Amino acid sequence: MTGEELKAIIAERIERDPRLRKIRAKTAKGKATKADSFQYSRICSEIMSEELAKAVLDLDDREGICAALLRGNYEEIMQTADAIQRSIDEKQGIHMQPRRPAFPAERVQQIAHSLVDPTVPDEKIVRRARSTATVSMSFHDDFVQENAAFRAKAGLKCYITRVTDGKCCAWCAKLAGRYEYGEEPEEVYHRHDNCGCTVTYENGRKRQDVWSKREWEVPEPGAGAQKPVRLTREQAATTEQAHLPQMMAGRKTVAGSIDPIGASPTVHTIQELLSLAQYARERGFQFYNPMQFDGDITLLMEQIDIMASLRDEYRIPQRIVLQVSDLGADLGKTIQRRTIIISSTAMRSDAATSAYLNADNALSSTSAIGIGVHEIGHLIAARYGEIGLDIARKTCYNITGEELDYFQTLDYLIDHVSDYSATRNPQATSPLFKPTHYHEIFPEVLAKHITNPDEFTAEFIRLLKEACNL
Repeated sequence: MTGEELKAIIAERIERDPRLRKIRAKTAKGKATKADSFQYSRICSEIMSEELAKAVLDLDDREGICAALLRGNYEEIMQTADAIQRSIDEKQGIHMQPRRPAFPAERVQQIAHSLVDPTVPDEKIVRRARSTATVSMSFHDDFVQENAAFRAKAGLKCYITRVTDGKCCAWCAKLAGRYEYGEEPEEVYHRHDNCGCTVTYENGRKRQDVWSKREWEVPEPGAGAQKPVRLTREQAATTEQAHLPQMMAGRKTVAGSIDPIGASPTVHTIQELLSLAQYARERGFQFYNPMQFDGDITLLMEQIDIMASLRDEYRIPQRIVLQVSDLGADLGKTIQRRTIIISSTAMRSDAATSAYLNADNALSSTSAIGIGVHEIGHLIAARYGEIGLDIARKTCYNITGEELDYFQTLDYLIDHVSDYSATRNPQATSPLFKPTHYHEIFPEVLAKHITNPDEFTAEFIRLLKEACNL
């Protein structure tokens, strides 16, 4: 086999690989994350090393071909990492050119030259060919380090995060964590053969919560343990006004209003609202503010029926307080494990709300009914524990037959449920990866199962009920 023939085989696999195609599609839509950037490098690296290992013993110029393949992977990985970084920067209002690290010619030459060592058996040459994946993945690690350093010098507070793949060794486990740039151990960018740890960085800017369309500050490590600062009413009002433009910056709006849906309110008679309150009481809900409701009464009654059914099905013991209020850009909220707040604007028109939800893959349900279902999902998860990611992982295995790690499972959720299902809880203060940090999985799967069920949601719900003895 010639070098050109091997290049063509690798290029075709990279082009046709469904995982890479999904990441490229997300990148084109501006939805890819830095985790996607790393996964792209990992998959490309594995494809190259697999094909090189198959062909290495039949190659005339092993050293030259290996070096050329690694150079090609470097270009592929840099191009994708650059595109994803630009998209993320644009959303955050950062105007910086991503930095491309220098091609590590010496490192590449060492691994390439090792393939022509006449003192070792063929089996070892094949193993060395497979280990080129580690060198290839290090290209992305270099990108992370280069851009974190550049942005830190520019005044942005950056963080380096290393997360294990769930099958790590003791050395990797010690390196796992989130570090402010400049304080991370040097080895955090290093990896051994067959190492699947994800190494990414983030600016100390803002992330977006796609369920509520709000933004939150990226917390400092350990910030969750700090004592809250109490303000007077006057100080709070001043602070709110000062931060209001930033709070509104990430919201999806209609015609310049903070109402994201734009449906018109309806004026109801007192008797209609009293009857609505009675309807909620009969189904076990304490309706906090029925006289303020200005939406579609039939739509809200349907919402109450579904929530009551799910409450009984999952044996939620506490009495649920229901509130329908103007949440601005928020769609729903659950507080104190007993109060569900639903956006009044979302209850005005199912058609208008559905059009809003259909605009992207942010949420799993494209129906207004899915909002209350999602919030009930939080109460269910609170009762039985945040086991959503573990259940999702088992579901993926039962459906696909593949043993996915946690991060591959999160990728699967993004592709088959919603972007928001893979959101890490911003209140989680531990820098280490924990599957229980992902609080939106069950609410999103439940919302999809009720409004648009499929094989995945059906199997997920079956496994969850089995685990919870329901």
